[in-house]
Amino acid sequence: MLVVGIPLDERVALSWNRPADTGGLRVDRYVVSKVKFVVGQDVVFSPLPPTPTNSTRFNILALTNFVPYYFKVMM
Repeated sequence: MLVVGIPLDERVALSWNRPADTGGLRVDRYVVSKVKFVVGQDVVFSPLPPTPTNSTRFNILALTNFVPYYFKVMM
């Protein structure tokens, strides 16, 4: 799942729904990664601590205000 967020107050709060169909796989954790969007630079996602997490909510702090970030949530 890919989400775009533009931080205010140097933070973004993400939330997502658990998948309705996991193909029979047990989902007990998610890994959240981020990348700052900069025109002309490669998009390389970096995992964020303290992931993996079993929550469907995650706060990302210490971001640059009004700069787009992409966030990826993987099972």
